Amino acid sequence: MGIDKHGSIVSQLSMKIGRKLKLPDEQLVKLTLAAFFHDVGKIFIPRDILYKPDVLTIQERVLIENHPNSGTLLLKENMHISDTTILKAVLHHHEKFNGSGYPDKLAGNDIPLFARIISLADAYDAMTSERPYKPRILTHKEVCEEISSSSGTHFDPELVEIFLTIIAKKRQ
Repeated sequence: MGIDKHGSIVSQLSMKIGRKLKLPDEQLVKLTLAAFFHDVGKIFIPRDILYKPDVLTIQERVLIENHPNSGTLLLKENMHISDTTILKAVLHHHEKFNGSGYPDKLAGNDIPLFARIISLADAYDAMTSERPYKPRILTHKEVCEEISSSSGTHFDPELVEIFLTIIAKKRQ
């Protein structure tokens, strides 16, 4: 899947979460922009690594895990985005609620809200889309179970509750 399609899906889902949180319009615009560009740093990763169907080597994993840093730098220096809310969302979208994510091992509410939102939307799209390294698409029930079971470890529990109501409506 191209970054543009993935970014579009993640930004739409993030916007829905933001609306449920009753974020002001200005914040919704920033959230949508951050969500659309959250994986822009992947343009620096060779396609054969990015779409590798096998287990990544340690060096390849390091390269993949650097994409939030690369993306943040690209947005700041080449696209002249200076809004720290957007930049922090892109930088921290792979942090996990329990502190085991990357790049900074932030935990809980130390992870910027937009990054916590994008993380959920990103995971949903990953689970419901075919990828070379993960060809099986999960069923709606499996996705809900996976997200629920990751509440409090990978994802913000309050956002999980909101997100599950959003994707339940999507299913109807």
